[in-house]
Amino acid sequence: MNELLNKTQFRILLVEDDHEHLERCNRWLTRFGYQKISMARTVDEAKAQLQKHFDIIVTDMRMETDDSGFEILEEVNRRNISSVVIILTANDTVEDCRRAFKSKVWDYIQKNAEENPFEILHNSIQEAKAYLSRWGNTKDEAWINQNMGYLRSKYPNKYIAVLNNSVLEVANTLEELKLQVSERKLPLFITVIKKIELPTSSDRLIFGVEGPLLNLPVLGPLSSKLTVFVEGPTDVAYIKKATTLLGYEKLLDDVHLDTIGDETGQKGSGHTNLGHGFSFLKNNPGLRPNKVMFLCDQDVKDNKLPNKGQDFDNLYIRRIGNDYSPEDKGIEWLFEENIFEEGFFKGFIAKDLGRATVTQPQPKPTYIVQEKTKFCNWICHERANTPADFQQFQTIFEIIEQVLAS
Repeated sequence: MNELLNKTQFRILLVEDDHEHLERCNRWLTRFGYQKISMARTVDEAKAQLQKHFDIIVTDMRMETDDSGFEILEEVNRRNISSVVIILTANDTVEDCRRAFKSKVWDYIQKNAEENPFEILHNSIQEAKAYLSRWGNTKDEAWINQNMGYLRSKYPNKYIAVLNNSVLEVANTLEELKLQVSERKLPLFITVIKKIELPTSSDRLIFGVEGPLLNLPVLGPLSSKLTVFVEGPTDVAYIKKATTLLGYEKLLDDVHLDTIGDETGQKGSGHTNLGHGFSFLKNNPGLRPNKVMFLCDQDVKDNKLPNKGQDFDNLYIRRIGNDYSPEDKGIEWLFEENIFEEGFFKGFIAKDLGRATVTQPQPKPTYIVQEKTKFCNWICHERANTPADFQQFQTIFEIIEQVLAS
């Protein structure tokens, strides 16, 4: 669907109790080319508007009540609304910023920024478009993966349009579904279109697993000597970046990096389903290469790791870092301090020193929580890294080499 996107198709909801600021924001976005803009002046108005679908929700943080912006965020999360949420506020405390990003907002923009805040807002919307064009709507993509068995039983070989964790349209062809999406005026920016394909009999035969509705994971080449499971896709990106900087590219000839699955073999991230994921691997030996290792952070509790009943041959568990503490947590915390000194601090907080003036030669710094995926993208793709920046990842490669040699 992304090839059809342009600014005139974005569906935007503006939530702001200051009438003058609301009209000013509307004028600026219209000037930038956005045409489908709705407005709400209270939380109740915004909740009523959320019966419709929007690509972007731009909301103030403090309106008629102190927590009004958070009330909208809670409503978005409660209803599994997949819209990109951007905060545009005069309030710039670190506490509110952290709380907002924990609620999965895309960006947090200050109304009183020295630059034009509406230009910053426009750039943020375009960054969101670029990100989703590349990575997709992860909330609904995850829902599809988690419910693949049900979807395969109800919509076999059909095209579906998914939004807010719900199937909204179904068709036999992609062209037919695109037409239905357009006629229903669904937001093209975040609607996920997917063909629900059944695995072939040859796929099931290769892995020795029965059942047409099983969503089989892909653990990489069967020739891999070791599959290394990490907690999330950002960890995979960090390690792959480190291999290129530290001269370990050939190590990946014998190693496949991935994220652990759940009890059905669905690939995922995090450690909440580790026990189920290891049970699945134990019960399906055909899916395993010679060796499997889980490389976990210090904060993964022992009861999340395989117990004796789940152990199997050639399974290795290794922790990263020393004894657990909030400042020494795992893969994400292996970066040298010189990376964070450039603007990224522990906890993914960006530090902005501002501009010096005659009256304020040493401006007071401000802090903004950096969304984790943006941080990973900056580290792995945008920043000109040196081997010294990733030197502490040497520990990971030494662990992998030890397991390969064991």
